[in-house]
Amino acid sequence: MRRSRRPARRRSPSRLRTHRPVWRVGSSRNSTLGATVGNVEIFGDALLDNLTLYWITETIGSSMRLYYESRRWPQPFAASDFVQVPTSVFVLPGDLEQPPPREWAERLYNVERYVVAERGGHFPALEIPQIYCAELQAAFHNVVASA
Repeated sequence: MRRSRRPARRRSPSRLRTHRPVWRVGSSRNSTLGATVGNVEIFGDALLDNLTLYWITETIGSSMRLYYESRRWPQPFAASDFVQVPTSVFVLPGDLEQPPPREWAERLYNVERYVVAERGGHFPALEIPQIYCAELQAAFHNVVASA
């Protein structure tokens, strides 16, 4: 018995992510292009600019090294590890499941400024550029003013 062949239906990346998430995981793990597919919809040209910057400067490895090392060789902090340098903390709710309380940061750092943003995630320069820029300016203003 011979089956009729229907033309293949085009599947968008968002449809594949929704209906076949395993496809996304596999493509992200095995290919730089696959890792980019879903994020281009969110960040558009800014994401392509960012990836190009990593590619041209060959710095993608060093940008990921912190994640790798902190998972494999976590470094416990001692009471003597307190950082005296004035520190500004900008917590982004989309980056962490639950923002840490200020007291946690103050155990190890000389916290001069602690701000929890209303929105934003792991890529604030792409997600909330005006808010991020204003926060950076405020943080450095505090440092310059105290110097």
